[in-house]
Amino acid sequence: MLLDRDAILSAEPTLPHVDVEVPEWGGTIRLRSMTAGERDRWEADQLASPNADVRARLVAACACDDSGAPLFAKADVARLSAQSARVMGRLFDAALALNRISGEDVDALEKNSSNGHSAG
Repeated sequence: MLLDRDAILSAEPTLPHVDVEVPEWGGTIRLRSMTAGERDRWEADQLASPNADVRARLVAACACDDSGAPLFAKADVARLSAQSARVMGRLFDAALALNRISGEDVDALEKNSSNGHSAG
């Protein structure tokens, strides 16, 4: 069946999630996939400051409660960055996989950002 504009725009977004055990914090964190707009904003943040808080930014963009509502705001990123690298790495890896973001994608964002900074 070929979808038309109305069918596409009225479709409910499918945002799969994964629950990640974090024994260091005594529980589980739910991460959900980002919407296209959320991913665009995350990528724009990476282009603006490629080496700052990449793990915390992605975890903040993906962590949600049981209804899918975000747990964190941009203002929480610095505090998330102060958490254990081991824990944040585990959550970051899960968020990368869930959102089909490859290491090459992250590298390309960093490369494009450095090109943009040197040209400006």
